[in-house]
Amino acid sequence: MGMKFNILIVDDIKENIYSLKVLLERLQIEDKDFAGFNIYEALSGEDALGIILREKIDLILLDVRMPVMDGFEFDKILKSREKTKNIPIVFLTAEFKSDEFLKKGYEIGALDYFTKPIEEVAFLSKIKLYVQLFLSTKIKEKVFDDTLSDYTNLMDKHVLFTHINLDGKITNVSKAYLFLTGYSKSEVIGQVHNVIKTPRDGDKHIWDTISKNRVWKGKIKNQKKNGDDYWFEVFISPKYNRYREKIGYILINHDITTKILDEY
Repeated sequence: MGMKFNILIVDDIKENIYSLKVLLERLQIEDKDFAGFNIYEALSGEDALGIILREKIDLILLDVRMPVMDGFEFDKILKSREKTKNIPIVFLTAEFKSDEFLKKGYEIGALDYFTKPIEEVAFLSKIKLYVQLFLSTKIKEKVFDDTLSDYTNLMDKHVLFTHINLDGKITNVSKAYLFLTGYSKSEVIGQVHNVIKTPRDGDKHIWDTISKNRVWKGKIKNQKKNGDDYWFEVFISPKYNRYREKIGYILINHDITTKILDEY
C-alpha cells in the first residue's frame, strides 16, 4: 500500500513479540494490500517511549504485565502528552481477565484487548479493520489537504490580499498583490501597512472602525513601486486565532484603477 502503517509491539518477553510478528507477517503475505506496514518492537515501556519519539506509530500492541512500567502506567504517560495521546492501544494480557481489568483498560482509553493465548482469526480481523480505518482516514485527509492546497494557490494567484498583525506590520501577502504593485515579498513582509500606520486625519475613520472589531469597506489610493498610482476597493476585517483572540487584520483588495481613471 502507498501509506505506511506502523505497529509497535511492546512486551518484555521476546517469544511473545516473535509470535505476534509471525501473525502480522502472515497477514501481509495473505493480503497483498497490507504489504507495506512496518513492525517495531520494544521489550519495555522505556524502550517503547524512545521508539515513539523517533517514529510515527499508528497502533500499539501492549502487554499489560511488564516489570518497572506496566501497560497501564505506559498508557498514562502517552495520554499525558499532546503528541502521543491519540495513538490507539490494544492491550494484551495473560493474567488479567476480570471485569475490573476490562473496565480499567477501557476507562483509560484502550482501543481493544485480547487475552493470551490470542485467538488468531479474531486478532487478525481486528488488525485488518484498524489498518483499513487508518487508510480511509488518511485518504480523506489527503483529499482535503490537496483541495485546500489548490484553493490556497488559486487565492494566492488571483486575490489581492494582505495580512497584518496588531502592530500594523505585514505578515503575509498574495502573489497577485505583489504582481500588481511591483514589490517583492521580502520588501513588504515586516513593513508597516500604510492603512495601519499612525493614521492621518483622512484615515482616522478606518482605524476607528477596525479597532472596534468592525469591518471597514472603502476606497484607498496608493502607489506602485514604480511610482504609478492605483486605487483599491478594500475590505478590512479582524483576524482571530482559535481562542477568538484578535491577532491582526485581513485586507481583501479589489483593483478599481481602470474604473477610477475612466471617470476622470
